[in-house]
Amino acid sequence: MLYATALEEHLKVFVRSKINKQFENQPALKRQYFDNKNSIDTIREKRMLNGSVYYFRSIGQSALSSRSVVARNIFLMKLNL
Repeated sequence: MLYATALEEHLKVFVRSKINKQFENQPALKRQYFDNKNSIDTIREKRMLNGSVYYFRSIGQSALSSRSVVARNIFLMKLNL
């Protein structure tokens, strides 16, 4: 799955405040999905022990710039500035 935002700063805020917060608040959940050897837990990628992979990217102002990224689902974050 790919979650895309327009700006890198929006991406960082979203991952830290929404995604990472869920795992920080529930340590048992984090242990179930992440370990130090077989998973990835970064701002741009979450690769979980069950095989799920989540990519987080900033793609600028056009959804067309995400064309080179392979993903089963793409979610675009709409911002009203």
